[in-house]
Amino acid sequence: MNAKPNRLGGGGPPLLQLDGICQTFATREGTSIAALDNITLDINEGEFLAVVGPSGSGKSTLMRIIAGLLTATAGEIRLRGRPIHGPNREFGIVFQSPVLFPWRTVLNNVLMPARVLGLDAKKSEERARRLLSLLGLEGIEGKYPYELSGGMQQRVSIARSLIHEPSSLLMDEPFGALDAMTRENLNLELLKLWHESRKTIIFITHSIPEAVFLATRVLVLSARPGHTKGIVPIDLPYPRDIGMLSSDRLGVYATQVRALMEDGMPAPAGKPEVLRTLTY
Repeated sequence: MNAKPNRLGGGGPPLLQLDGICQTFATREGTSIAALDNITLDINEGEFLAVVGPSGSGKSTLMRIIAGLLTATAGEIRLRGRPIHGPNREFGIVFQSPVLFPWRTVLNNVLMPARVLGLDAKKSEERARRLLSLLGLEGIEGKYPYELSGGMQQRVSIARSLIHEPSSLLMDEPFGALDAMTRENLNLELLKLWHESRKTIIFITHSIPEAVFLATRVLVLSARPGHTKGIVPIDLPYPRDIGMLSSDRLGVYATQVRALMEDGMPAPAGKPEVLRTLTY
């Protein structure tokens, strides 16, 4: 195990506190694989935290632990000071695949969590229609998933995750399967949603450009077992637009994140990395 690091936070009272989170999985051969090692972190209410790291660094495992879908082998997560034990309605979850019910309309897909939780039907439908409108989906409430593009399906998934008014949105590579232009458009829609709702967002991605473009802070995990390499605060103004992807200021942050991912090697000399030269 690594020595316990100093707590990493962004200032202000934390919404979530991760203390020494470790996760080990047993294999069929009777051995074990360490996925996460001693993650200690504060996440503030209303912030946009992106999480990056090499494949196998435990990003998705960390999200599942935060969501209460997986119990950590060691350590504790607290939400507003209270330990998390199992799934919590404070979280909305968006996975890489939209996972929509093909036999239900868009509106009925969005309303599913509200019905499961027994929320007021009329208020939930009003909220569902507002969310669809906010995400640029007004007028398609009666369509079925097969009638939608991949990007539209993922917007429906985001609306569904917000229908019960969670305080936080957990997103596990939600745009990874989409083409570059659709992905850029959804990045902008997500920033608009975050700006208007001020939900806390934890966003997992393999893409350094995406992480830097979206986030207020970027958490960098090491190769397996994932431990915290560092956090890069992104001090750039909102609203952000696609033009920022080619700015030197964004390039500086991308270089810092990449240096941490590459075992902390110093950033290369010369002009900062320009984000438009990187691929998703």
